[in-house]
Amino acid sequence: MDFITSKSLKYLSALMALTFLCLWGGCTPRKGVPEDVLDTPRHHISSGFKLLKKDYLFHAEREFKLALQLDPRSWNAHRGLGLVYAEKNEFTPALAHMQKAEAGAQTDEARALVDAGFMRIYIRQGAEGWFEKVRRRYADALSHDPGLADAHYYMGVAFKRENRLTEARGAFEKVVELDKGLLPEARQELQAIDRMEKGE
Repeated sequence: MDFITSKSLKYLSALMALTFLCLWGGCTPRKGVPEDVLDTPRHHISSGFKLLKKDYLFHAEREFKLALQLDPRSWNAHRGLGLVYAEKNEFTPALAHMQKAEAGAQTDEARALVDAGFMRIYIRQGAEGWFEKVRRRYADALSHDPGLADAHYYMGVAFKRENRLTEARGAFEKVVELDKGLLPEARQELQAIDRMEKGE
């Protein structure tokens, strides 16, 4: 065997070994979240709320529906769908899903979150008597969980819409005081109230 052929065989062998290693490495399982954990109601619900916050309504709706396929009694998936439909201005299914969430909520925290969900729908809908409905749901939410930031935040939104700025400020300041969630949103609302009061 001459030198050139021997050298070519060495290169070919090295190339084949490298190709095998790349293919083998690509097929081996990687560390990460196991697939069975990803396909759970809890995971789909968590993803749905993250997508909803970013206003990716189509994808959020899909995640909540996947959660319901796995657990048709999931109150939180119904709550998520209620909020998605409200954002789409489809208030009949929004309220229907929130009512299912209310029927399935078993803990005080869950009941308070559902009350806050109703508040969001009523604010978005703006139908006759919306403000009083929001106030009633706010009182219900606080009776279940006085420290729920969502309830204080959306009551602040309702007060602000009614131009009751002092009460709105108090609600948003309560969110900041609780330091449990919606902090950036509450601070932004407080800055907006400052500008409104200065006539800017």
